[in-house]
Amino acid sequence: MSGSGEGPAGRGFAPGGGRGDRGGAGRATAQDGAMSASPVTGRADEGGGTRKPRPLADRSPGSGPGTAAAGRARVAVGAAARRSPAPAAAPTPGFAPTSRPWEAAGLTAGEYRRACALLGRAPNPVELGLIGVLWSEHCAYKHSKPLLRRLPTRGPQVLLGPGENAGAVDLGDGTAVVFRIESHNHPSFVEPFQGAATGVGGILRDVLAAGARPVALMDFLAFADPAGDLERRLVRGVVAGIAAYGNCTGVPVVGGRILFEPGYRTNPLVNVLCVGVAPAGRLLKGVAAGPGARLVLIGPPTGRDGVHGATFASAGLGGDAADRRPAVQVGDPLAGKVLIEACLELVEAGLVAALQDLGAGGLGAAAAELASRARCGATLTLDRVPLREPDLPADVILLAESQERMLAVVEPDRLGRVRRIARRWGLPAVVVGRLEAHGRFRVRHRGRPVADVPVDLLTRQAPVYGPADPVAAAGEGLGPIPGAGGSGRTRPALPDPGTPAAGVSAGTTGHPQEDPRVRPEVSGQQVEVAAAELDVTAPPTGDPDPCRPVLPATGVQVPPRDVAAGPPAGHPEGHPDGHPGESVSDLEDPAQVAATLRRLLASPAVAAKTWVYGQFDHLVGGRTRLRPGAGPAAVLEVPGCHRLLAVAMAGTGRQAAVDPCRGAALAVAEAALRVSCVGGRPLGLTNGLNLGDPRRPAVYGQLAGLIDGLAAACRALDLPVTGGNVSLYNETAGRDIDPTVAVGVVGVIPPPGRWAAGFFPEPGLTVALLGPLAGHLGASEYLKRCHGRVAGPLPEVPWALQRRLQQLLAEAVARGWVLAARPVGRGGLLVALAKMAFPGGPVPPAADGAAVTLGVDVTLPDSGGEAGFCRWDAVFFGEGPARVLVAVVPGAEQDLVGRAAALGIPCRPLGQVTGPGGRLTVRAGGRVWLDEPVAQLWMAWEGALPWLLDEPARQPVAG
Repeated sequence: MSGSGEGPAGRGFAPGGGRGDRGGAGRATAQDGAMSASPVTGRADEGGGTRKPRPLADRSPGSGPGTAAAGRARVAVGAAARRSPAPAAAPTPGFAPTSRPWEAAGLTAGEYRRACALLGRAPNPVELGLIGVLWSEHCAYKHSKPLLRRLPTRGPQVLLGPGENAGAVDLGDGTAVVFRIESHNHPSFVEPFQGAATGVGGILRDVLAAGARPVALMDFLAFADPAGDLERRLVRGVVAGIAAYGNCTGVPVVGGRILFEPGYRTNPLVNVLCVGVAPAGRLLKGVAAGPGARLVLIGPPTGRDGVHGATFASAGLGGDAADRRPAVQVGDPLAGKVLIEACLELVEAGLVAALQDLGAGGLGAAAAELASRARCGATLTLDRVPLREPDLPADVILLAESQERMLAVVEPDRLGRVRRIARRWGLPAVVVGRLEAHGRFRVRHRGRPVADVPVDLLTRQAPVYGPADPVAAAGEGLGPIPGAGGSGRTRPALPDPGTPAAGVSAGTTGHPQEDPRVRPEVSGQQVEVAAAELDVTAPPTGDPDPCRPVLPATGVQVPPRDVAAGPPAGHPEGHPDGHPGESVSDLEDPAQVAATLRRLLASPAVAAKTWVYGQFDHLVGGRTRLRPGAGPAAVLEVPGCHRLLAVAMAGTGRQAAVDPCRGAALAVAEAALRVSCVGGRPLGLTNGLNLGDPRRPAVYGQLAGLIDGLAAACRALDLPVTGGNVSLYNETAGRDIDPTVAVGVVGVIPPPGRWAAGFFPEPGLTVALLGPLAGHLGASEYLKRCHGRVAGPLPEVPWALQRRLQQLLAEAVARGWVLAARPVGRGGLLVALAKMAFPGGPVPPAADGAAVTLGVDVTLPDSGGEAGFCRWDAVFFGEGPARVLVAVVPGAEQDLVGRAAALGIPCRPLGQVTGPGGRLTVRAGGRVWLDEPVAQLWMAWEGALPWLLDEPARQPVAG
């Protein structure tokens, strides 16, 4: 695996992901009737059954609150261990013998003690590896789970919600839209190309596991400004990895969002959104069939790549990043394409009860998840797993995250048809285990038992932490540790890190009990839990501002969210009306306005992303109606459906750093508004939350703020959260990233399927502004790029106006009044005007093939008494919610103005779109503030990112 991350040239994907090891496939054809031997005694029960296990309470004592003192607990643990001996397991390269065995598994000493107490003995190396993976932050969501219950997840359109492999909503005409966001942040820093590529592969298989065909990808990326070699290498490698995997699998990348902020220099973010479609009645749920069903491994052979990838993703990065490359998976997109087609054929034939991607934690985690959802046990026989190389140890076979593999749950009478279909696609389909009634997770290797643990211990009994729970670093703990050499270290008396979070009930066994408000069929799932829980916990009452959550008495100070209180400590003081303090002077002459506009258009955050989108095949599949960058949202055709699909992404890091709650709410408002700008009605939302070390009270407060902002926004817009992802420990050498939220919204465009672009399609249109005239400068691109400041406060979202504005946009586009629309986002009003005049819409090129720019001539009205109208820079470059520029067809101006007035929405006609080769002219207050050739502004915007990334910038000749 190369460390250059420069792209596919000279590197390629792993050649081992092809048709599979024939020897392994040959072993796989044997029947699975010998899998009933007891992993403890080695004796098979008659008829393939197993002995009825004792209840968990008889096998392992409790831990945590309500249990005996630590000394008595250790005596009980020793007694239970004598009753239930551990299966023999030779030491493996993954877990070398050590006096601190929990360190290699990524557990804290307190968590190791908890595992020993629940198991009744010290786990062997294979069991410890399983526990470490399934108790990792990546799988168990142990810091975010209590908070995620605040998100609204119900709605009449929701078909699959949180806890499933992906969420799904009803598009209409019997069609379901399946979508989810996943992150691959740590691997993309260590190995940019493979990290990003396998992130794409993983999210494709998550959507596939719901029975849907992936039809589109979007990416949310965050880097530092590409001014140095490291930053440029990361950007190039990540973009090339996404392009290579998406292009080869035939799934178009139709848009996304890219942030450039200093805090991402050693922690880039790679969040990928995948959207799929399926018949609404044929979706697969994560709840598998019952005991007796077979576990069939489909896909290429297993190798060593990606071992402990989940634990690697659940810890911060240090100076050993280069040594982490073995934890990064290696992808093969061509094998991934074959796997998608084979699995879809199996689903269409009704041959599989459930599918699970072998992502984080590999085969072991996937089998444990399926067993947990079915509320039963599972037995695996590792000798049947096809391998790339012989003699892989048991923990590697169980935990390797080799790509392009799926685990299917199949009834015994359907195995023959499953094998025939897989063989036709050139894929092994191997029975590696089965679901059992005993409730335990048992693994055999080379004829011997190597693991025997309760399924609940791996999944439902994973620790859950609240803000009051101190969590020691890996290797630290309290008191003597079972299984450790010597008498163990004794640390100062602190609460047990295994203690459940405040507000999470605990029984005598000390593990979190299921919340009675969660629906039974998915309650307690902790592996691959999406960014929400199925039921909604009402927000704290008595606080008029939903972005000021009341946390339990934990001592955690959530960043200020009251506008009047000003920005958080460490940021320059802001002005209460959302504008900077007196130290930032207002714009005074046209020369300043022109220079500011050019500077903003050339900033990496605002500049054209053609360099990125140009590497993606956005037309593959033939469904894309609106190409990347050509509109505020992607528009896709859906086979067999008379409706169009709209997909948009939004997100922020800088605003969330100033105020996590309002920053998250602004991201939701923007993503929903983008869907409405193309004529769609938002149906559902998925999100990706990216933060630093949650054991730090400030970071936990940021996490709570982001979730509260999402919850308030989604309730205000009646937008259910169908799932998502939480990525924590995004920190390097103790420095956390800014809290960052990525939001994806899907919507429907009803018949007759009219949609609006983001560019002026022709001259002669009227330009109008919907919403407030002035914006806000808090945490704006203007304040950062032109004044070197990041300061608040952030504006509140006027939710009533936002809802009415979304309604107006959908109606105006459907009636043909509006041909183009764009939210006034980063850079403000003048940046949005310039972008709409740039090439990219349906205007044909000039006779010589040159790109064509259109002119715009607008006159901004007086304030009309509008609150906040006090600075020209806030009008020209201010940002904020509920502001949209639209291009109105001649003769429809009065219709739009009248409908807007009926809905109580400010609507201001500003001017006209002029002919090709025109100028951007802006008048206000009796002055001409801007009069610049649009072609020159376009060159500054189009060439900025290629120049920063050392690519030859195009020298366009505008017509």
